[in-house]
Amino acid sequence: MVGSYQALDSTFSWPSVMVAPDGTVWAIYVDAHHLECSTDITGSTTCDPDSNRIMLYQSTDQGHTWKGKDITPQPGRYRYAWLAISPNGAKLGIGVYYTPDSNTVPWRVYGAIFNPWQKPQLVSPDENNPVAPAGTEPPGDYMGSYFLPSGSLGVIWTRRELSLGVTLERSIYFARSLP
Repeated sequence: MVGSYQALDSTFSWPSVMVAPDGTVWAIYVDAHHLECSTDITGSTTCDPDSNRIMLYQSTDQGHTWKGKDITPQPGRYRYAWLAISPNGAKLGIGVYYTPDSNTVPWRVYGAIFNPWQKPQLVSPDENNPVAPAGTEPPGDYMGSYFLPSGSLGVIWTRRELSLGVTLERSIYFARSLP
């Protein structure tokens, strides 16, 4: 077993899994930390997270056994974390959407290069341009991170440009860290 997760989370995510040059398998997963559940007049129950946690997992024996750790940098909502591994396997990278409060603060993209088992120090490559307004969810169609040959971390993300109840137009952006 890799780990457990909040199965009732209505905003569930998918794990991002990478294999390091030495065969070590790394995975990252955005899990609900606390759920707030409500039932509508039809009897349908929805459970939304009021916060998330970022879980990092590692297997050194081809997935037979795993160890994991909560590496959440700060409280808030996270969505769609994407894991990257440096070419020599010594560093990890992350691209992720984050907001300290999804009801009042817009979603922004963040990235970080970090040592395994340490909490990443997230940096926003585009602080002035949120990816989605407060009270909504970030775009789920494109988020990624990877290491460039220079050692820089590249992050690619989608930002909503035009919305009228539904998203009508999106743009794709790319930023890279300094080497």
